[in-house]
Amino acid sequence: MLFMPNLFSVSHFYCFFVAEIRWCAGDNDQLKTQIDAYIQKHVADVINSNKLSVLPRILIEIVGADETILGNKIDAHIFHLVFNWAKNMLAQARGSFNYLTEQTHMLYLNNNQTLQDCGFLDDSSLEEDDMIKDYKLLSKKKQLANCKNKMDASNFSPNQLRKLASGDCEWIQSEHEWSLLASYQSAERTSVGITIMNGSLSIVTLHLRPCPPHSPSSTVSDPESPTNVPSTDVSRPGSIERNVSLTLLAQMSTARCSFGLAILNKNLVAVGGYERGECLRSAEMFNIQDNVWTSLPPMKVARGRVAVAVLNNKLYACGGSDGHHELRSVECYDTETNKWSFVADMQTERSCPGVVALNNKIYCIGGCTGQRCIADCEAYDPVTNKWHSIALLNEGHFQAALCTYDGKIFAIGGSSSWNCLNSVNVYDPNTDVWQTYSCLNTPRRGAGADIIEGKIMVVGGSDGTRSLRSTEVYDKENDSWSLGPQLGMDRANVSVVTLGNKLFAVGGFSGKKFLDSLEYFNPLSEEWCCYSPVENIFQLSSNAEESNKDHNEVTDLSKKARKSHSKAQNNNIPLNNCANGII
Repeated sequence: MLFMPNLFSVSHFYCFFVAEIRWCAGDNDQLKTQIDAYIQKHVADVINSNKLSVLPRILIEIVGADETILGNKIDAHIFHLVFNWAKNMLAQARGSFNYLTEQTHMLYLNNNQTLQDCGFLDDSSLEEDDMIKDYKLLSKKKQLANCKNKMDASNFSPNQLRKLASGDCEWIQSEHEWSLLASYQSAERTSVGITIMNGSLSIVTLHLRPCPPHSPSSTVSDPESPTNVPSTDVSRPGSIERNVSLTLLAQMSTARCSFGLAILNKNLVAVGGYERGECLRSAEMFNIQDNVWTSLPPMKVARGRVAVAVLNNKLYACGGSDGHHELRSVECYDTETNKWSFVADMQTERSCPGVVALNNKIYCIGGCTGQRCIADCEAYDPVTNKWHSIALLNEGHFQAALCTYDGKIFAIGGSSSWNCLNSVNVYDPNTDVWQTYSCLNTPRRGAGADIIEGKIMVVGGSDGTRSLRSTEVYDKENDSWSLGPQLGMDRANVSVVTLGNKLFAVGGFSGKKFLDSLEYFNPLSEEWCCYSPVENIFQLSSNAEESNKDHNEVTDLSKKARKSHSKAQNNNIPLNNCANGII
């Protein structure tokens, strides 16, 4: 029979029946939401009901989880790491769905926060553990060739009709759904979850095992091995020294592209930008230690393609577009009053400019007005509340990545009309002269740049045809650029800033969607990460402190900024006429 959702209320479902209803809910999102809420409330009863004993059961042991990070509680995110592992197993044809259910799987938590089957690790330090050694022998015996059978109805195929043991209901499962419906802690370091994996309703049990002892003399032959790092006198594999949690960095309240990003008192502050054709007035602040975004008062004017800088305890948002016109107005956020106010207008309206603070002045470089690239540059003196012109760029451009380095302003890449640039122009405020430095390896517009470990890193952007995840690092001694570690995802019109000992890349456009996510580059591991760090990132090395000196951090943000606007709305304005329509 067909289930009609209007015949019952969720509160009348029996535990043994509710999971079956969830499985065949199809595209009825409202019904799914109701049932999921019920399952979450009664998860132990649902999972332990006799009716669900027919479901596939997947047993996972996770090795390499840092007890100081995870404690005894298994976060829901670990289930999603298991989903990613299972997807890879099925995609690589290592086995059918049978393979997931026919044995206990021992998975290693890698340094990049992925799970890898211990049976495929070439790591002598792990082989010292008897349980891992036995598991690897078992994996070799199976050879995975015995698991070539395709998924069929007996394995809860997502594409075929299925009749449960009750024999009175027939339906088609939702295809390719991967969901954790609910989980509960059944024992110390053990959680049980009811899941839908590739459309198959399944019970997954996860158990955390302490990491095996590590031998300092062990070697690693597999470059993907989690312990493939130089090490002496260490007590555990290198991946355990990750200093990150398994908690994803919190997302912004809204996706943002071409927005302003700066540091205020050890917090990231994101301002304006646009998302899906709407310019934004909103501003929000990210506390990295608490992993929380908090709303700040919105600007007086919506500003897409805006740039910001911090000077003398204040944040300045310069130019941009309100969705109809390029702007010359400038707003200033004062942390003491927790308010935005207008200061003197720039001499030229411009969107997509570059803005930095240097030598107690705000510099606004380039930009565009309509189809016209701007070579004009100007500087703002907060003492006189006036803008004055400085030397013109050698070539007008917009969407360049700006940062200050060695007392100079670097304008990197950008766009001239429709051409992406790889040029690097450097302004010396002492001589009021622009010079040309060595070019980037890849032309890019809409990239971000800042200083990390005493070097400039240019991040992401677009080459004119696609969004980029590549980075480049500047070598001052040789005046040359070399490729750096790649981002976790493509990000054009990304905003980049150094906070503590990490370089953050926030928001942007992936080529398919506007982004509300962020990630950071950790110079210690030389990789990008999207998980919340465990250590205090403000216990900086002297190099990191020196590289961050141009960021004029302000005094503590008022409590009013943290609380009174926690429910502030975005106050969006349609983006009808933003310059050039360039993503």
